Amino acid sequence: MAEIVIPQNRSRTMGGVKRDHQGKEKAADNRIAKDIPRNAYTSIFESFRDELDEHHDRRMKIGKVSRDVTALSKKIIFSLQRYLFFSLSLSLSLPLPPPPPLSLSLYATIDT
Repeated sequence: MAEIVIPQNRSRTMGGVKRDHQGKEKAADNRIAKDIPRNAYTSIFESFRDELDEHHDRRMKIGKVSRDVTALSKKIIFSLQRYLFFSLSLSLSLPLPPPPPLSLSLYATIDT
């Protein structure tokens, strides 16, 4: 009867075992990571990359502020329409109700 082979407890990130074309288990990958070659143009491209990242961040912030302004303006318009609809639905002989509590201080601050 064949012996049962219990695999050794190895630190693997995935559950599978890497094998070559003959079915033998491959040795651990011992390749040394190569350094990125640096030349006169590398620093230029790195500074260009940083500049593009800053530009992208600014565009994202502008988009966020734009969405915030749109949402706040919709809230203000909705509260004004609700007040006008309520006041028009009443008889004109009755006094108008007080305006809704609209705190503009909440809408005035937009984080950038």
